[in-house]
Amino acid sequence: MDGRKNKSINDKRKLVKRSAELSKALDNSKNSIEDLKEFKKDYSLLFNKMLNGFALHEIILDKEGKPCDYRFLEVNPAFEKLTGLKKAKIIGKTALEVLPGFEPYWIDIYGKVVMTGKLVQFENYSQSLNRYYTVNAYSPKKGYFVTIFSDITGLRRREEEIIKLFNFQNAVRTINQLLLRTNNEKDLYKKICNIVTKVEFIKFMWIGLANEESFEIKPVAYAGAELGFLSKIKVKYDASQFGNGPTGTAVKSGKPFIINDIKSDSRYIPWREEALRRNFTSDITLPLIHKDKIIGAMNIYSDKENAFGKKEAVFLKEVANDIAVGVKSIRSEKNLQKKNKQLEKSTENIIFTMARMSESKDPYTAGHQKRVSQLSTA
Repeated sequence: MDGRKNKSINDKRKLVKRSAELSKALDNSKNSIEDLKEFKKDYSLLFNKMLNGFALHEIILDKEGKPCDYRFLEVNPAFEKLTGLKKAKIIGKTALEVLPGFEPYWIDIYGKVVMTGKLVQFENYSQSLNRYYTVNAYSPKKGYFVTIFSDITGLRRREEEIIKLFNFQNAVRTINQLLLRTNNEKDLYKKICNIVTKVEFIKFMWIGLANEESFEIKPVAYAGAELGFLSKIKVKYDASQFGNGPTGTAVKSGKPFIINDIKSDSRYIPWREEALRRNFTSDITLPLIHKDKIIGAMNIYSDKENAFGKKEAVFLKEVANDIAVGVKSIRSEKNLQKKNKQLEKSTENIIFTMARMSESKDPYTAGHQKRVSQLSTA
């Protein structure tokens, strides 16, 4: 009897202990669930509020097992803001479906991340989105990769602007030095074209002089990617369609003229096809002025849209002014040489006439006078 009683007491004790353990475990479980919920809440808050773009992707392999595309599985709101791509329109789709002209180097980089499992950090330009990004990419498990990125387009644009203006300053300094060494007008035009087209974003430049009889702008020098462009176009400064583009307008107004989107600007229609064929997308034209008279224009092209603004116009106007100074100096020197030759010829004629007059008066000194005349004009 006592044995059964003791056993019952022990069983109760075990039950109480087990109940306590279960109760504690349940409390811990509840705490764990609460912790998990709190973690998910914090993660969701971070995911939705973080300033960096976040995206989970699945890599896609071709028949040979090489990365050829990737699929969007999840993105955060910052991704939408930084790329301009909407989550509802891209989830489940591949990069090449979303961006048909997507650059293959992105797939190459992400493919290596998945295949090697190594984290990579890099900066790159997306031509499809026209933005620069700094990207961290890693593979959380086989076949998948995550990207966390920032848009650094503003920073890169400012850097490009500083470099561009620095290159312009160097070009102007070089041209100023050139003016001291060049005494031939055509050489001056050609050398200035060569200097300006060394500025990174400038693809092509040509200089044309105005023909007052035909109202045409005739090219006299060029540098860069001409690719037969000048032989395919007609440029005038009259009231015709060929005279109302950037060059004709600049010559008639005496002011710089900018077209920053050749493919859509109606004023460029007569030359658009040939320009786009050579990847010219922006154009600035500046008049060349000599003695308050417009003698021609300089035309500069870039393969970048919106390449020319107020700052670029200021520097290029300085180049145009330098050309005017150079032309004035060369033409003044030419006129001086011409006048000197005319003076020499006039002096020679005077001496010769005086010698002839002396001969007619004194035939005995005729030979002597002739020799004096020869010596005077030697």
